[in-house]
Amino acid sequence: MRRASIVLAALIASAACGKKEEPPKPALAFKVQSVDLGKSIGANKRIMKPATTFGPRDTIYVVVNSVGVSSSVTMQATWKDAKGTTISDYSQTVAPNGAAATEFHVSHTRGWPVGKYSVIVTANGSAAGTRAFDVKK
Repeated sequence: MRRASIVLAALIASAACGKKEEPPKPALAFKVQSVDLGKSIGANKRIMKPATTFGPRDTIYVVVNSVGVSSSVTMQATWKDAKGTTISDYSQTVAPNGAAATEFHVSHTRGWPVGKYSVIVTANGSAAGTRAFDVKK
C-alpha cells in the first residue's frame, strides 16, 4: 500500500508539472528547388507537363519552385533569344512561407519566330536557374 501511495504521488506530481514546451524550430531559409518550363500550369501553379519545345503560338510558362520562409523575395524572369537579346523581362515580389510556386509566362501575339531561346531566373538578384527552349513549326 505504501508503495502504491508513493507511485500515485509521483504520478500526480509529474502531471502537475505538465509538459515542457518545445522551443520554436528555426524557419527554413528561402531556397529555389527547381525551375520548370511547360505549355500550361495547373490550379496549384505547377507545370502540368514539362516541355522544352514549343510552337510559334504557344504561351511559354516558367515556374520557380521554392521552399522556406522570407518576408520578401524578388523573383525575376528574363526571356532571351539566341543572340542574347532580351525579349521580355518580368519581376514579382513574393513572401513565401513554406513550399511555393512562382509563375511567369510569355506569349507572342504574331507568333514566336522559329529558333532557340532561354529564360534566366533570379531570386533577389542571385541566379536561380536557366532553361533553354526551342520554338519549332
